[in-house]
Amino acid sequence: MSQSEDMNGKSVRWIDTHLIDVPEWDVRYARDSKWEYYFTEEIKRHGIHDPLHVLKKGERYLLLEGFTRFKAARFLGIEKVPCIVHKKLDVDPQLFAFRLNMWRRTLGVVSVARMAYIMRFEWNWSLPQIAEELGCTVQHVFRLLKLLNRDPKELEEIEHGLRPAWEKKRKKPRHSHNVNDGGKRASSGVRCPICGAFPKKKMGKWIYFCNEHQREYEAVMNYIMREGWREEKRKSEPIKEIRFVDE
Repeated sequence: MSQSEDMNGKSVRWIDTHLIDVPEWDVRYARDSKWEYYFTEEIKRHGIHDPLHVLKKGERYLLLEGFTRFKAARFLGIEKVPCIVHKKLDVDPQLFAFRLNMWRRTLGVVSVARMAYIMRFEWNWSLPQIAEELGCTVQHVFRLLKLLNRDPKELEEIEHGLRPAWEKKRKKPRHSHNVNDGGKRASSGVRCPICGAFPKKKMGKWIYFCNEHQREYEAVMNYIMREGWREEKRKSEPIKEIRFVDE
């Protein structure tokens, strides 16, 4: 096995595909066969540049992240793939794989909901523990668990973005000194991502992050995006200026 480094300076090994085992679980609820086909064609032309994550198990390796890349490599007859090798984990391998995909922001809402179900009913986690892990509120954990009661076909469509997970409802503004109780649009047209109200003129709050605080920025984004909001970015040095608007 040859060894190199990826763009983040982590050690990368080229490992024989026949030494890598695919676990029984998959952090993704569903996979898009059409997307996998085009992804395989892309790897066929350009190769694999993003390393897989594997856990060393004796003389073999357990695949943690990179299922589609590994499947494409097997299909194309690629003998060695780049891997970041983890010798030991402090958490369950499935939870570690889930965290990797959450960090990359590649999981659909149904995949997150199913993981919340596993945490709650298979690992016996408390609701506050799940909320902390997912970076959301306990109320949103309830919404995720309730989502799994939908028809499997609907869940697959939701996972692939073909239908919304929840019907959009206008939130009534909370009674506060800095929101319009009537919900009238402010001059900026920007809603508060927490309560949905329009802040009064000069009473809205912006969120600023120094560029070096990428981890904190991602944590806030993960929470806000799961609440159904999208971001409008205006990048400048040395800060990130973010405002959230409803679609």
